[in-house]
Amino acid sequence: MKKTTKKMLISLVGASMLTACLPMNSAAADGIGYVRVSVRIEGINKCFCDKDVYYPAKGNDVSASDVLEFADRIDDGFEITGLSDGYITAVNGDTAASFGGWDGWLYRVNGIEPSVTAAEFGISDGDELVLFYGDPYGVGMQFPEMTADGNTLTFSSSDISYDPEWNPITTVNPVVGMTVYCGGETYLTDENGSVTVKNPDSGDIFYEKYSDSGIPLVLRSEPIRTVGDVNCDTVIDAKDASEILKTYADLGTGAGTLISVSADTDGSGCIDAVDASNILAYYAAASTSTEKFTFEEFMAEKNK
Repeated sequence: MKKTTKKMLISLVGASMLTACLPMNSAAADGIGYVRVSVRIEGINKCFCDKDVYYPAKGNDVSASDVLEFADRIDDGFEITGLSDGYITAVNGDTAASFGGWDGWLYRVNGIEPSVTAAEFGISDGDELVLFYGDPYGVGMQFPEMTADGNTLTFSSSDISYDPEWNPITTVNPVVGMTVYCGGETYLTDENGSVTVKNPDSGDIFYEKYSDSGIPLVLRSEPIRTVGDVNCDTVIDAKDASEILKTYADLGTGAGTLISVSADTDGSGCIDAVDASNILAYYAAASTSTEKFTFEEFMAEKNK
């Protein structure tokens, strides 16, 4: 990108700078406290949500069900059915028992599956809540953890089985036959749960595995996030900046909101108007320039 373009963009950023800040931890406005919860909803073959929820609550009496119901109410991208009855039967078109077994919707908090319903499980600020479709107690499901040794990536899962008295037994097993995407290449894990990749430092590792019928056999990795693409529509434009600015308005009135962690465009740990300005400046440059450049390239040039 040319230096003249850089100077023009810096002026745009400075002109539109605001001072408000959306902290990455709980905040308060007009006496209202916020519990920040990372919410991810993984359907049968796609992710329906991967954003932070700012749940307005003064105390600590917040359940997983409360957070999911709140997220459903303020986001038009998905609809959860059955929360009020204590059993989630569907999210969008992914309905429980679609494969004729015990498959359906389950949840995990901070990597652990609670032994109580979502309405009974208490949520704290900073928790990670994942609602997912699977059949862990029927066809089985694994929850991969990755280790790296040079160019070799190895995936294992702590799987739970039960003895004749129904006592849980945990064993660590390799995740075999899982599709792994890394650096634009596709790989399949071997009998050790390993793949050897060309560029392990590419930063865009994604994995998934399905049965022949199509049911998920692993909890998919988190979606690959593009910095600046706040609404996850694969385009970085004014809509992304608008979502950040709308967050300020919502939090100021105690309404709460959803916002993607990819909104932190400058890595400051704080989602603020600087991030909205960065997105608007990139959009102005990218939509009027004959040169092709990514948001990361734009930011690197701007910060020189």
